[in-house]
Amino acid sequence: MKLLYAFLFIAVVLTACNNEQANNKPANKIDGSFLNGSWTYRSLLNDTAWQNDFDSLEFAAAIMNLKKMGNDSVSGLLYWSQNPYQGLKITGKYYYNDTVTCYSLVGVGDSSLGTAGWQYNYQGYVVPHWSLGVNQADVLVGSTVRAKPHSGEPAGIVATTYMVRRSK
Repeated sequence: MKLLYAFLFIAVVLTACNNEQANNKPANKIDGSFLNGSWTYRSLLNDTAWQNDFDSLEFAAAIMNLKKMGNDSVSGLLYWSQNPYQGLKITGKYYYNDTVTCYSLVGVGDSSLGTAGWQYNYQGYVVPHWSLGVNQADVLVGSTVRAKPHSGEPAGIVATTYMVRRSK
């Protein structure tokens, strides 16, 4: 399983940097409704020591439900799989940057979700599909930063994120 996660991160980086469009035509823009649905969310600490056990890199595992709102807005809910009553309210935007669809989200805690005072910011993009790929999942990749301290932990901690579509 650890090897699968490592392979996923390498594949995401290579896919993002891939330019299969030799004629430099812009990629088809993805409509924001692409973000609609339920996503399995994982984040990993950015530790450069490759000898560390992969499990020690885990920052969070959750489910993020997203819904396109209006022309460029997104809202939703992120909740931890081990405690579906605790989470963050998500708001944000999606936009196009060159040939990729990007997103910028803010997750804010709420007393009803057991996370009052929490805030995490997320940014990333939709990973393009390989033209010859088989059984590809829809994937979002990016990073998160703890924007406000909470539970005795400081603000500023950054982790790499990826989300795999669960359902539309």
